[in-house]
Amino acid sequence: MQREVLGKTSLTVLVPCYLPNEQLIVKSTIAHLIHNLEYSFPFRLIVCYNTPYPIAFEDELRELDGYVYANGRSVQILKVEGSSSKAENLNCALLSVDTEYVALYDADHHPDAHSLLIASAHMAARGVACVQGSTYLRSLPNFMAVYINAEFFVTHFVFFPAMQFLTSFGIFGGSNALWRTAILKAYQFRHDVQTEDIDVSIRSSLDGRVKISFCPECRSGELPPRTFNDLYRQRLRWALGWDQVTLQHMRSIGSSTELNCAEKAGMYYLLPLRWALLLSGVANALVAPIVASAWANGVGGELGGPIETCYAFSFTTYATLFAVAAINAILHEPRQRWPAIIAFQLTGAVYIGWNLALYFISLIKICTGADSEWVVTTRAPDVPSRARTAGLAYLHPSDTCASSPRPELSTPMQAAFAMSCEKELVEKYNAARGEVSDPPIPML
Repeated sequence: MQREVLGKTSLTVLVPCYLPNEQLIVKSTIAHLIHNLEYSFPFRLIVCYNTPYPIAFEDELRELDGYVYANGRSVQILKVEGSSSKAENLNCALLSVDTEYVALYDADHHPDAHSLLIASAHMAARGVACVQGSTYLRSLPNFMAVYINAEFFVTHFVFFPAMQFLTSFGIFGGSNALWRTAILKAYQFRHDVQTEDIDVSIRSSLDGRVKISFCPECRSGELPPRTFNDLYRQRLRWALGWDQVTLQHMRSIGSSTELNCAEKAGMYYLLPLRWALLLSGVANALVAPIVASAWANGVGGELGGPIETCYAFSFTTYATLFAVAAINAILHEPRQRWPAIIAFQLTGAVYIGWNLALYFISLIKICTGADSEWVVTTRAPDVPSRARTAGLAYLHPSDTCASSPRPELSTPMQAAFAMSCEKELVEKYNAARGEVSDPPIPML
């Protein structure tokens, strides 16, 4: 029986870019997407950019406009006049997209060679509107980058899947994502919020008709923030974005006629309950160890059965998350990255305290009307791509399916095939990961 070509679904790739901040990295991203990304359809790559003033690099970009490569892929350079945001760049580019799928990557993203095939198989199998992949750092120049990379891994392979399991909702993260074009066009991006990706996720999910699914095996490498100050500005913008979306949309949850009770509970968990969960995390990570230590040393006397039960539950939950993260690290990460992931888990109290401080600052800025400024994240210098390509030479379109027209994957048999195709791609991914040898990285 011949196998369908998942990579034959019509596709456009969008890369929003802000100049001059990203002029040193965007050309390598274009080259990577054109030459290294596995996908049969000869897609068009649209680089949609804005700049506050003309720069010489624009002439270099214009030389690429309209160029068609040997594999049939082409590049379009789109300057968005009057734009001051990523949201406006994407909205303008979407006007010219007429393909069934649209993939989004930031200007520093180098997706793994097979990631788009995994995303398309995941979308076909689950019938969702958006597939959100995971990210890692393709450059690890210092300890901060190593720690961030460990954070990304635990977030995408443990926290996000757990969140989706508990709430039935996924979140679009702004990059390394595959959308059904018609659905994304129907919502558009808002330019008056700090995180247009979170906003469109919540707006579309509140309608009850759009499903977003996490697929951590669909991976893409990005560059780390250049300095700690750049990291702080980036994370504060994320915190502001989540708080803005929460304050704007939490009242709509209860009145929504499209969500059932379980879905409303999940949406409350995603939005206003974030604050309660963070405070609970602070209590568990910072207060509980101190009280438990005093209790163990006989200073505080008896705590009582209910409190002891809470402590036991807290410790069991932490140990379970630690074990899940460790197992996923063994399955998906090279051995030299395991210590950093373990260190991240052991320093959870520091990480939670950091996030608590960010949310307090965020809420203060929102209350004082100082939440409108958007600061671009300065990235570390670009390096030769470390996106996973080794061992994937066999992942040729003819290896995944035959060159027949793509029918709709609407029947149970077709959906089962797509799921088996996704499983096979993930198995090849895991096998290939064992063949990839990362350069030595700083160890914590």
